Amino acid sequence: MQETSVTKAILGIGVIGAGYISEVHLRQILRLYPQAKLIALCDTDSLRAKELGHAFGIEQVTDSYREVIENPNVDVIHNCTPNHLHYSINKEALQAGKHLLSEKPLATTWEEASELTALAKELGLEAGVNFCYRYYPVVQEAAAKSRRGDLGEVRMLTGSYFQDHLSREDDYNWRLNPDLSGPSAMMADLGSHWLDLVEFVGNHRIVEVFADFHTAFPVRKQGTQSVSCPLEDIATLLLRLDNGARGSFITSQMAVGKRCTIDLQIYGSEQSIAWNHERSAELWIGHRDQANQTLIESPLLQSEESRRYAVLPSGHVMGYHDAMFNLFQDFYHAVQRNRDVAYVGEGYPTFNDATKQLSILESIIRSAQTGHWITVNQQLAAVAH
Repeated sequence: MQETSVTKAILGIGVIGAGYISEVHLRQILRLYPQAKLIALCDTDSLRAKELGHAFGIEQVTDSYREVIENPNVDVIHNCTPNHLHYSINKEALQAGKHLLSEKPLATTWEEASELTALAKELGLEAGVNFCYRYYPVVQEAAAKSRRGDLGEVRMLTGSYFQDHLSREDDYNWRLNPDLSGPSAMMADLGSHWLDLVEFVGNHRIVEVFADFHTAFPVRKQGTQSVSCPLEDIATLLLRLDNGARGSFITSQMAVGKRCTIDLQIYGSEQSIAWNHERSAELWIGHRDQANQTLIESPLLQSEESRRYAVLPSGHVMGYHDAMFNLFQDFYHAVQRNRDVAYVGEGYPTFNDATKQLSILESIIRSAQTGHWITVNQQLAAVAH
């Protein structure tokens, strides 16, 4: 696609949802100004919405998401609602002609996600998903190394994603409710991020899975009430990539002492790489015949493909907000280009990517239910390519 000059008109932004992740979105949107401006905010919790609206100087605050979607000054919607609302709100936003950045998972089924992906393309609208962990500078460098072939043949990989805020029987979160979360808790929430990292960094597709789900607390305490929690709070996975490489993954929010620990290790025939979110500015590079290396994020030391994401001087470490801001910048650049060169649909985590992840997730759920290896349905994943 031929690059053209980027339109500089200010984009109006509406945010639907006022929970934790919404506030993270709002803080990064402020950094986009004057390219984009917050216009509207919605949540069914009117008090929370008003508090955030006042704090961020938002013109329109409402408890109706349709009022945000129908606002003619809103060009882009950020959908920060629970999982069960993603499909319906995303569909209405697209039908109203709004560009869209959604939280993951894109929907609760592959069929819904596939429909949204096709709709966005048909209408020529940019549609992204918040796979933000791709956007740490050294993760981008790891992906660049993999694409260049520095690792040689990828042979095996392993990793985990641990948190601890559900480690007690009286800990409760809406993600444990299948009516709100869908058919999976840990794998749909934490696992989707890790699986996206595997394919993005490793430059190979997941084609077979064998999963085991466990529910340590099938009943939890929510205040004075006992609440049924049938979804998994511990999940383990074996996987195979399209080149025959083998891998393993475990995830839970019951890992006492772990706040947000993402670990990814990929072992190739020539080099290996490892990244951990607790040391997010470091990329470990393993060698056979020379000393191993630790690359610290740096606009001077990283390759041309990834250095633009390391925007601070060497030694000044970027963080979670910065990773999300990097994603937002790529997405909004595509939205601006969309005004000049029509549909872009690339250069950021797209609905295509999120739909592919749902095809993997549905295979994982089926494996956990049957106790068998499941081949990821390539027809389902094909929409992403």
